[in-house]
Amino acid sequence: MHYWVYTDPDFYKDKQMTEAWERYKQSLPPDAIQDDNKQYNDYQDAYDENTAPLPPLIGLNTADSATLVRLKGIGPKSVEKILNRRKTIGPFTDVGQIREVCKISNSTFNILKKHLVIDTLK
Repeated sequence: MHYWVYTDPDFYKDKQMTEAWERYKQSLPPDAIQDDNKQYNDYQDAYDENTAPLPPLIGLNTADSATLVRLKGIGPKSVEKILNRRKTIGPFTDVGQIREVCKISNSTFNILKKHLVIDTLK
């Protein structure tokens, strides 16, 4: 019995185009690329099929995992830590407490604190 594997040629072409675009962006000076939608850059820059816009402010105590993972610098493991912290210790009282849970660089934290707010649980 033979097994045939169908490869989608567009997938490889898209991957090559994405890699070429990333190499091109890295070769430019930092201020050469201007983006009119600066808020989008604050969110996850990886490929994301969910194109629904996120609200400008996200409640750290009530946001679900799908919302948190779309923030730049917050991956699935960090989301798991945030949710476990909320479950075991209780709600966050300060946005800075996220640094106790996740290892986040200063630049990433500066982006996150613009979008995360401490909300009260009802």
